Amino acid sequence: MQWQLRSGSDVLRMVRAVDTATLPSHQGQGIFTRLTMAAVEELESEGVDAIFNTPNEQSRPGYLKMGWTDLGRAPIGLRIRGPLALPRMIRSRVAAGKWGEPTAIGTTEPDLAGLASTWTPPTGWHTPISADYLAWRYGFEPLGYRFIDDAVVRVRTRGSIRELSVCDIFGGSPSIGTALRGADADVAIAGGTRMQSGFVSVPRLGPRLTWRALAHAATPALTDLDLSLGTLELF
Repeated sequence: MQWQLRSGSDVLRMVRAVDTATLPSHQGQGIFTRLTMAAVEELESEGVDAIFNTPNEQSRPGYLKMGWTDLGRAPIGLRIRGPLALPRMIRSRVAAGKWGEPTAIGTTEPDLAGLASTWTPPTGWHTPISADYLAWRYGFEPLGYRFIDDAVVRVRTRGSIRELSVCDIFGGSPSIGTALRGADADVAIAGGTRMQSGFVSVPRLGPRLTWRALAHAATPALTDLDLSLGTLELF
């Protein structure tokens, strides 16, 4: 998947590795490795700077053998709506549902150009925000993204809880407490340094980030990156 990361005036032309599957009857024959290394060679010849992804426990060892670097867990913060939600949240340690849950908060038809104009970029490597990016990233209705105040969010189920994902934050400070109540969600989750007051960092919760240097030989440290949940989550 084509991507871009920016830090100040520096831009990295990136791609993100997403889904790969091998027919069970053909597994163990090196097909995944050959396909991936052929793509690496092609991307490097095209001038792509690097690949990043968040592989699961099954695929990460294979990526590391092919030259990927494990940068560690991306920083994630939580905000719990109330103490009664905590026990259910602890029990709901499963993957979140792919599709967004219905909610009436916010809108699906915001002023994208206006939102993009209020966005202040962070200092670390990040995904640059534009009206075109917002339309592409958050415009697919079944995923359930909603624009509230100065943020884009969506509600998903994770086990027995409703989780409010705070995907990107723009110029202001959105009222996450109000959004939690309006969406009838149990917990809010956010990534990057834009985590607002009231979020508690949970170091072991975030996905593991991996990086494969290509045309740009340097591999960043995890602290060099400032990736929102909208960049981190698969979609």
